[in-house]
Amino acid sequence: MGQRSQIYVIYKDKQNRDCISATYFQWNYGERMISRARYLMGWIKAKNNLCSNLHSDYLPYVANKIRYIASVNFDYKDVVIGQDLIEEWKDYKQGVPNANLNDYIFHADNNDGCLFIDARIPKQLKYAFTTYDYKDGVMGPEAYLKWDGTPQKIRDTKFTKRNINWITHNAKLMKKKELEAILRTTYHVS
Repeated sequence: MGQRSQIYVIYKDKQNRDCISATYFQWNYGERMISRARYLMGWIKAKNNLCSNLHSDYLPYVANKIRYIASVNFDYKDVVIGQDLIEEWKDYKQGVPNANLNDYIFHADNNDGCLFIDARIPKQLKYAFTTYDYKDGVMGPEAYLKWDGTPQKIRDTKFTKRNINWITHNAKLMKKKELEAILRTTYHVS
């Protein structure tokens, strides 16, 4: 069964098109998701512009780097390699030509919620944690931990508190309408 979740990063390519990295994790939940959120956002912020030195033909390279950074849990010193939902959709689309990208990536198996990072303006990162069906709107890190059933003693660990503090001071929580727009956007994939 696992602790299934997804991490989505929305960014702009050199032609100013909306792109997305969509990663499925079999084992990512609670404070592990918070850890991945903190370090992935830190990496994105340090990059300033994910596509600044790349030709648009290299978009899969950007998505792969995002997925690789998200796969590392820097607090637990652990790696859980996520699956690329965009590549899975491309394979699926060969058999089902009318397959919609957003329907495919935003409805993957999930029982431990999602993380959305809007990195279209890297110096002004926005984020949202959500439930598996998005019905409860957006959540900050503490609300996500409570929703996911993370015990208080784990929520109170030094690194989890540090990660929550970093997230809330370095990124802005999305509004529900911003999340809804992300779910409707048509993304460029190569």
